[in-house]
Amino acid sequence: MTIFRKNLLLIFLPIGVLLLVYIGDTLFYIHTGVVEGLSWLREILLFGAIAGFVPMLSSIKILRPADTTGKFRVLLLTVLLFFGLSYIRRVMILPAFSSMTGYALTSILYSLLSIIALIQIRDLIYFKRRKNTARVFSILVISIALVSIYGGLSSRDFQQMLNVATIPIGLSLFNSFRVSWIAYLSKKQKYQILLVSLIIVAFSAMLQDLVNGSAIYEYSYSVEIFVRLSTGFISIYMAFALVGLLLHLPTATLFDKKIREIESLQRLSRSVSSVLDFDKLAEMISEFTAEYSNSQYSWLVLTEEDSNHFYLSSSFGLTQEQQKNMNFSKTEGTSGAIFDSKQPYIAQDVSREKGTRHLSSWNSEVRSLVGYPLISDSNVIGILYAAKNEEYGFDNDDIDLLGAFTNHIVIALENAKLVKKSLDKERLEHELRLAHEVQLNLLPKEVPVPSDSIDLAAASMPAHEVGGDYFDFIEIDDDRLGMVIGDVSGKGTSAAFYMAEIKGMIQAYSRIYDSPLKILSDVNRALHGNMDSRSFISLTYVIIDSKKNKMKYARAGHMPILYYSKSKDEWIDLEPKGIGLGMDKGDIFDEIIEEKEQKLKSDELYFFFTDGVSDAMDENQKEFGEDRIKNSLKNYFDFSSEEIKAKLISDIWNHMGNQPVHDDVTMIIMKIK
Repeated sequence: MTIFRKNLLLIFLPIGVLLLVYIGDTLFYIHTGVVEGLSWLREILLFGAIAGFVPMLSSIKILRPADTTGKFRVLLLTVLLFFGLSYIRRVMILPAFSSMTGYALTSILYSLLSIIALIQIRDLIYFKRRKNTARVFSILVISIALVSIYGGLSSRDFQQMLNVATIPIGLSLFNSFRVSWIAYLSKKQKYQILLVSLIIVAFSAMLQDLVNGSAIYEYSYSVEIFVRLSTGFISIYMAFALVGLLLHLPTATLFDKKIREIESLQRLSRSVSSVLDFDKLAEMISEFTAEYSNSQYSWLVLTEEDSNHFYLSSSFGLTQEQQKNMNFSKTEGTSGAIFDSKQPYIAQDVSREKGTRHLSSWNSEVRSLVGYPLISDSNVIGILYAAKNEEYGFDNDDIDLLGAFTNHIVIALENAKLVKKSLDKERLEHELRLAHEVQLNLLPKEVPVPSDSIDLAAASMPAHEVGGDYFDFIEIDDDRLGMVIGDVSGKGTSAAFYMAEIKGMIQAYSRIYDSPLKILSDVNRALHGNMDSRSFISLTYVIIDSKKNKMKYARAGHMPILYYSKSKDEWIDLEPKGIGLGMDKGDIFDEIIEEKEQKLKSDELYFFFTDGVSDAMDENQKEFGEDRIKNSLKNYFDFSSEEIKAKLISDIWNHMGNQPVHDDVTMIIMKIK
């Protein structure tokens, strides 16, 4: 009730003051102006009322988009409305705009549009804010307000006002250097905002002329000065942004490529880290290397013990004959050079370089080649090759991405070798049983009931070979319930340890922050540097507000949330951006991750799951897949969440038949009655 009254006060207090000024104008104005001695009171009340709209406008969500592109959309719409209003009043000269009421309404609309635009600029300036950012911007706003009030109380001397206005103009220039948000835009976003900025700059310049001699001047000189200074600041900031965007365009493609490389590395690392079968891992490495380097050929060679040769472990794109005719020596040729130098080898034109000419007779279609050493404990244990059928097919970025990938490959290969050669089956099973027991003890014993309209059910079934799935419920207060589901890479006790660590951190942060994005951001920073290099965590965190019937959610590289609306008979994958926890120290993670909000309506179903559900395979190696998940959930929609869970699990087991379970199967079903 207190919040409601506060919101009403924010709305009606400035409106009441404006009405008071209007009544005063009606009573005292007679063509020559206001009663002597009351002009100062009128200007202060008027300006204070307009300033009173700032908290209300700042609280309107549609005017405060989270993304930069959204802020520019609001800016563009504001400037166009501003221009349209000015054009109608100035060019069409409608009678309604020439009355005292018309002057008042026009001036107030100009002021509100100026405030909305300033709010967008403020949010842009506060992006990656520093210690003094807010202070400098506040000084600018205060200077605009003081100069506006001063102008309204003094004589309308243009030269005098121009001298005083140099202070906010100078501060506008100083604040306009805060355009750090440009560096974090994708190439597409840069071009979009560049076009919008051009339009805003053009229209803002025309606004200065249209405002001249307008209704604002007749209504209040202080309001006119405020509007002029505000639109002037917007023009200056947009001009600086325009220059910044032009300077950043040459690097836009590189930024996009780096983001794609991080996402690719995450997918690659997750895949190779979950495979313990050595032969299957080797084949996967060759396939992924070719796919993500856009190469036609790829092969992996490993060292032979007590031998001067490498042996071919796996390949992609090579014929059986080409595989048989390969000879990789540790003492000569390309492999020998890589083995001795422990450095990557690049041949941009295979037929012309001395060390690779012989490859033309082996495979005449190979034009460029790169070989990257796999190093473990300062020893070369193998070489990963990629080749293309075009000259100069590889650049430095390709080499860097391949290098980052090989670091994970080495760990995965060493793990597979360790399992294959060193660990006996009994010890491995004992460790996994222990990890599963720890895992089960970490999972909640009961599923909470947030409200009569929200029906929850959950299940987690550990696999025999792989552990790491995790889910939990956190009762934040009577109205809010935190819900988390995740997948810890790695196996055995290490996965269980990370689960325990994650559980503790999320339960602690959930009682501090009301933002899934903020919680995941802090968890990521806490984890980075404290996790094994081969491990990371994919996770989705949700806050359900049963009182407001909504949920907020963020995703750290996890599976999408499957959402079904019975009334629309429609499936939607809720998949906000995000990368896995522990992969980045925080800067890139914070830039990529998104928080979304969803209104909860009756006859809806939300399905949260780990990849073990969709990846469950039958005897023909066909996955259960998201399509089957959706079909099952749709068919069982009229049942309770607990019954839906049981029937879906039955469908998964029936699909698998007698095949062993290779990954944990974990799910949460939320049905809105």
